[in-house]
Amino acid sequence: MAIADHKQPAVLGGQRLALGARVGVAWAWPLLLSVGGLVLRLVPWLRNYPLHRDEALYGYWARLIASGQDSFLLTPWVDKPPLVLYLLAASLKAAGVSEAALRLPGMVAGLLLVPFTYGLAQRIYGPAAGRLAALLVAVSPFAILFAATAFTDPWLTLWLAAAAWAAAARRPFWAGLSLGLAVASKQQGVLGIPLVLALMAVEGQGRAGWRLLRGLGRALFGFLLIFGPLTWWDSLRWSNRPSFWERSLATYAVLKLAPPAIWPERLGRWAEQWSYLFGTPLLSGLALAAVILVAARGGRQFWDGWRSRRQAGPGRPACPAESRQGVVLSLYVCGYLALHFLVTFQPWDRYLLPLLPFTCVLTARGLLLAWGWLARLRRGRALQAASAVSLALGLAWSAWLGADGRLPVGSDHGAYAGLRQVVATISSLPPDAVIYHRWLGWHYDFYLFDTPYERRWWSNPWLLADDAASTARTEPERPQWLVLPGWEDEAANGLRLALVSRGLALAECQRIYRPDGSRSFTMYQIVPARGVVR
Repeated sequence: MAIADHKQPAVLGGQRLALGARVGVAWAWPLLLSVGGLVLRLVPWLRNYPLHRDEALYGYWARLIASGQDSFLLTPWVDKPPLVLYLLAASLKAAGVSEAALRLPGMVAGLLLVPFTYGLAQRIYGPAAGRLAALLVAVSPFAILFAATAFTDPWLTLWLAAAAWAAAARRPFWAGLSLGLAVASKQQGVLGIPLVLALMAVEGQGRAGWRLLRGLGRALFGFLLIFGPLTWWDSLRWSNRPSFWERSLATYAVLKLAPPAIWPERLGRWAEQWSYLFGTPLLSGLALAAVILVAARGGRQFWDGWRSRRQAGPGRPACPAESRQGVVLSLYVCGYLALHFLVTFQPWDRYLLPLLPFTCVLTARGLLLAWGWLARLRRGRALQAASAVSLALGLAWSAWLGADGRLPVGSDHGAYAGLRQVVATISSLPPDAVIYHRWLGWHYDFYLFDTPYERRWWSNPWLLADDAASTARTEPERPQWLVLPGWEDEAANGLRLALVSRGLALAECQRIYRPDGSRSFTMYQIVPARGVVR
């Protein structure tokens, strides 16, 4: 007996080592997939695509914070919560001002999404589903192209995945904390509240009511730890600026039910955005089919379990936890899509990004179910091999589309090509130059942040002409410049008409072209009409 007692700690130690080894092997896959995902995301990040106008705006706010000029953003009309803005500012402060530094936090969020997706899928469906879900999110063009951006959406997506994982793992405090971080990243984080509550409710089936209430209390406490400071930060500007909640509604336009007359158009536009999720309409359509399949299978199991419990009494086993959680995820994805279709949300790509980790989890489960069904057919092994090869080729193609920037997703892919050349030309002008702007103001705010140039916004040609004429009359030596983007070239005709009535003219100074040969920008100087060279 003494010998047995003496050996017992060694046996337990060996069991712990074996368990640790299994956990290490299990997490080796998501780490390897994270490395692969990093390589795919580095390609568009190093290509340094032009900033989308919203990226430029967030970059300007980040520069205000990083420079110390307005650390709490009390002067601009801010319509976003602060978490991502401060991350952008920290990146600019540490790495210097550049597009790559501005997008570095997005790269971090995009990279972390791979193991977080693995954790959620592994918790619900097991390691095999976890590995496949992590692979799907690693090669998704949506994830690849949004990682190399300064949008707030990658961080929103990351924290929503973390909140769902914590809720499924019975960690209510961390679920609430992650949900608070999601809201602090972007207002749409509030759309994750039903998901977290539903996952907590189905995971708590069979537990005492007071335990569920205690879990909700912990989740609320974690949420308030973030939401409290967030509200304090927002309140600092209420004396002279609206809340970012109010401002976001004002800048976005009124949300209302979309009239049925525009449903076909909206369906087509949302379907187009969904088709980019995995690069091709076929793969993205299969992902949506997998979501519906898992929802139907889980719903059937849930119904069968409920009927069995009614017939056989409370001792009868209920629906498996994985089916309950799968139904919740499926209903959330379908409900999210229905909400954005039926309400007048703009069909923008970034609004679908928060669905990506949940779609990958459900798609992984659906693929594994289909894999099992194939095994029961004649020549099942051959069918499995063929489907595996087809899937691998499809995902490789999907990854290439994202890494090579072949899809109109994420940052700008051509509209603002050549903007750096515009900025370089402006930076060489005399310091008292006036720059008129209408479509490039947010870009100027970011790129010309430390420059002395006066930037004047114009709403119509006649107001610009009056202002330019006043400047030419009082400060005749002061240069006045205007840049028109290629998609607004026709605006030059109205400007010429208004300026000539004031004795001024547009003198074309430089044309900037995209790689495909189309005109990107035209730079003009406003001069006295007699000074134009014909």
